Amino acid sequence: MFKKLFKRVKNEYKFIEAFSLYDGTKAGFPLMIKKSPKKGPVVFLAGVLHGEEVIGIEVIHRIFENIKLKRGTLYAIPVANMPGLSLATRFLPYGEQSKWENLNRSFPGDENGGPAEKIAATIYKTIVSTKPDLVISLHADSHNSIPYIILDRFISNPDQKLLTTTKKLAEAFGITVCNEESLEDYLADDSENTLEGALFNFARIPAFTVELGGPTVVKESFVRVGVAGIKNVLETLDMLDEPWRLFLAKSKIKTNYPLKMLIISGAFHSGKISYKAKLGRKIKKGEIIATVEDIFGKVKEIIKSPADGYLISLGYHILSFPGQVVATLAVKDEKPF
Repeated sequence: MFKKLFKRVKNEYKFIEAFSLYDGTKAGFPLMIKKSPKKGPVVFLAGVLHGEEVIGIEVIHRIFENIKLKRGTLYAIPVANMPGLSLATRFLPYGEQSKWENLNRSFPGDENGGPAEKIAATIYKTIVSTKPDLVISLHADSHNSIPYIILDRFISNPDQKLLTTTKKLAEAFGITVCNEESLEDYLADDSENTLEGALFNFARIPAFTVELGGPTVVKESFVRVGVAGIKNVLETLDMLDEPWRLFLAKSKIKTNYPLKMLIISGAFHSGKISYKAKLGRKIKKGEIIATVEDIFGKVKEIIKSPADGYLISLGYHILSFPGQVVATLAVKDEKPF
């Protein structure tokens, strides 16, 4: 007990203000710092950029409570979207509800902008000021998913050294690694304005996204993957002051070619979604992934795989609507970067 308390005392805890609210309270985010006696690499963790994706809090807390560093510094923002977490919403709930903003499409932010841009700018400035060697952003996809990493696309001026470093550390995490969808889809989704995308493209800092399970629920198996993966990275950077045997997820997809995400949506009908394919396994083009059924259980639409690949995520709503994400595949990336 004493040792655990002693370790915690060494950590630093701060609250970074972005702006004041009308009642005098502060809008901003918590910052955690764990320093070792020796200089070394700097790693920055971020969680809950989307308010309902809560798993990052638990992963970060466990990392700070249970590791010792022999060199370098570990920073963390356990909750980037504090008001979103309080209301269990993906968005930043300031202003009219119809105009709530996606904090993770607001980077690098604007100190003179609206609430999301101000918070994004403060987060971005705080992270960049630490000169990190790596930033890991912890997210949640679906409860019906395997853990996986998303690598951003370059929107201009590819940097091979940056790419090599990012990919090396992503692979060290021990789970499946996928590139974002095509550059066209990446830009259409404003992904360069995510925290990871902005750091990678504008600050030229190694950064990637880790998807661990689904929203609103902290599932122990995914927490353990997140903690083990981060320890893998710290061990790879020679930062851990304790023996650590590198972790490798059983679900990790191994190929001799790069993978990219391919998102599959329902096309025509609304109805009950019924999945026919098994999560994590290889699937062939034309194979049935799911059916959409009416209120009487009659099939109204059959959703087939548009390509050969691996099924890494299934939706978690019982109802499907046209355009709603049904599944995500990891497919061969013919034009990686």
